[in-house]
Amino acid sequence: MDITMALNVQDNTAFQLVIDPTVGSALKGRGNGMLNLHINPGNGIFNMYGDYTLIEGSFLFLIAEYHY
Repeated sequence: MDITMALNVQDNTAFQLVIDPTVGSALKGRGNGMLNLHINPGNGIFNMYGDYTLIEGSFLFLIAEYHY
């Protein structure tokens, strides 16, 4: 399977980008833009490029606690 697509992302589309899943750090927000994707799971390809303007959002930054 080889997928190529162009996305026109509208203002009311929410997203979440998980930075560190072990502690829950994540970027959440809304924005708009044009994104292009090329996905080929069999070859381990996931490319996303384009312009995206963030309208509003938040960043939850958590640090893992280590005990020695």
